[in-house]
Amino acid sequence: MINVQAAQHVQRLKLQTIEKLKRKDLGDWVVNNTFLNGRKFTTKGHEYQAKIMEDESPEVVIKKSAQIGISEMSLRMTLGLVSIMPNFSAIYTMPTATLAGVYTKTRLDAVMVQQLVDRATTADTRYTPSSARREVGKHETQAMYESWRKAYRALKRKHPGKSDVWCSQQIAKTHNPLGRDASTIKKHMLP
Repeated sequence: MINVQAAQHVQRLKLQTIEKLKRKDLGDWVVNNTFLNGRKFTTKGHEYQAKIMEDESPEVVIKKSAQIGISEMSLRMTLGLVSIMPNFSAIYTMPTATLAGVYTKTRLDAVMVQQLVDRATTADTRYTPSSARREVGKHETQAMYESWRKAYRALKRKHPGKSDVWCSQQIAKTHNPLGRDASTIKKHMLP
């Protein structure tokens, strides 16, 4: 399962690359947008991988021995195709559920989350991650709580014998533009 951040990043990559890159650019996309062990992915020492990625055939069959990097390259090719080809989707299958689970935990999650999200850059101005809106909301909420505490202190000075429940009900009537419940106000008005 792709986490939300990874899905958003793949979407940004799509917006940046669709109509700008073609299938023949897949190898360049893989080299420029993915990482392996903290470094940019490269075909150096594995030049045959570049040839495979350049092949624009609708079906590619690879006969290989074990541990030559084809799994890493294939996953990157799949991510690249999904990113550069309009209306392209992919299903990545494995021979068994156990192997799929192991592969997903050791390869796919690492590639999607760590390498793509943390490392790849995008020039797409339509999406700029920011916590500014969240911070503004947080500040407004804290200011609202402070206004409730101030009103509570004023009510306690004016009506020292009244209960906290009564004070929260009074605040709900007078200092509550968002219509918060008196019990919510009581939780946040107490110092």
